[in-house]
Order: sequence, then structure tokens, then C-alpha cells
Amino acid sequence: MQILRDPNAAYALIILGLLAGYLELIRPGLIVPGVCGAVMVMLGIAALAEQGLEPAGVAMVVAGGVCTAAGARVGWPATVAAALLMSLGTRYLVSGPRIAWVVAVGLSAPFVWITAWLAAIAMRARWNKMTP
Repeated sequence: MQILRDPNAAYALIILGLLAGYLELIRPGLIVPGVCGAVMVMLGIAALAEQGLEPAGVAMVVAGGVCTAAGARVGWPATVAAALLMSLGTRYLVSGPRIAWVVAVGLSAPFVWITAWLAAIAMRARWNKMTP
């Protein structure tokens, strides 16, 4: 449990848990990625909450999530804004020791791009299903 006191490890746990959840959505019925992902996300959030969350960092991460959702529809400018917001928000997320820039950018930017890419694929599939 000592490793969870490091905000870098806690944030990495959240991102890896969310990616495992994506794997469960892509291949339903595997069960293990979904359960392990949910446990990893909960442990990571609990570890970060224990250190104290900064409202500005949380707001930037939420705004980055909104821009990620918009990036699937609008395109790459919203995705770039989402990656920047998520990286900055992650850096200033906890009030104790900061999350390192390498971890913040190295995990947030790929996560945003993967999320926007999967959302765009889902929207395209939905659109193709609706048009005859």
C-alpha cells in the first residue's frame, strides 16, 4: 500500500483501470478486465483523495473530459485542447506532492487520443447503422 501514496502511481492506476474498462467494452464478456479496471480506478481515486484534491486541478480534468467528448465530433482541435487540459489538470490535481510532468503528459495525452479515437469509431458505426 506504500506505493499508492505516490500520486504518480495512483494516477497511473486510474488511467490503466480506465483502459482496462475500454477493453471490456470492446470485448464484452471477458469480465476480468472490467473488474480489475474498476478496482484499479477505485484504488487510484481513493489514493489521490487521501492526499487532498485541488479544485482547480479537478476542474481542468473535467474540462478535459468534456473536450475529449467534443473531440469525437469536432475533430483534432478539441482533442488537442483536451490533452492540454488533462495534462495541466493532472499536474495540479493533488495538493501534496505534485504529479510529475512526464507522468501527467505521458499518460494523459495518449489516454485522450485513445478515448477520442474510440468515440469517433463508435459514432461512425452508429451513423452507418442509421443510414440505409
